[in-house]
Amino acid sequence: MFGVFFLLYFFFGYKGEPSNRFEIAIVVMVVLLGRLFKFVENQHRKINYFLTPANIEEKFTANILISHLYFALLFIVALVLGYNVGRLIYDFYHHSAPAFYNAELFNYHNILFLFGIQSVFMFGALFFKKRGVLKTFLCLIGLLTIGIIVAIKLLAALDLIRPDNFEDFVYVMNKLVDSPFGDSIFQIINYLVILFFWTLSYFRLKRMEV
Repeated sequence: MFGVFFLLYFFFGYKGEPSNRFEIAIVVMVVLLGRLFKFVENQHRKINYFLTPANIEEKFTANILISHLYFALLFIVALVLGYNVGRLIYDFYHHSAPAFYNAELFNYHNILFLFGIQSVFMFGALFFKKRGVLKTFLCLIGLLTIGIIVAIKLLAALDLIRPDNFEDFVYVMNKLVDSPFGDSIFQIINYLVILFFWTLSYFRLKRMEV
C-alpha cells in the first residue's frame, strides 16, 4: 500500500506536475477502507472477526485508528517522500533548482473533510454486505442530487434565486462559503457528519456481533 502511494507521487514529482491532488487521497483511501471491512461479505470471515478476543468497543476503536489516522498518516508520508524523490530526480536531469514539497495540502480543513468522507464510507462498508463502497457512492450521488433539488426549491420559494436555476444556486453557495461564517459552517457540518456516522457504524458493528 505504501509502495503504491510512493510510486504514484514519485511519478507526479518526476513529471514536475503539481502534487496537490487531494481527490487521489479520497479515492484511494475509500477503496482501502472498503477492503478493511471486507469481512462483512463472508460469513466465515465475519465469525473469525468477532471471535477475536476483544470487546466491540476495542474493535471499533481499532477500526477508527486504522481507517482514519493510519491511512491518512501513511498517505502523507508516502506523498512527501515519493513526490520529493521524483522531483529531485526531475530537477537533477533538467539542471534546475530543487523544489521540495512539504505536504501543505494536508491542512486541518482537508484532513477534517477527509475524515468526514471516511466516516460515511466506513458505515457504508459495514451496512452493505457486498460492494459496500460502490453502493455507498451511488447512495451519496442520489442523496446529493435530492438535496440540491430541495435546496433550489427552498431558495426559490424564499425569492433568493430564480426558480429551477442551478447557476443562481451555485452563486449563493459560493457566497456562503466565502462569507465570514463559511469556515465555521463547514467545520460544524464535518464534525456532525463524523460523529453521526461513527455512531451508526458502532451500533451496526454491535448489531452484527449479535
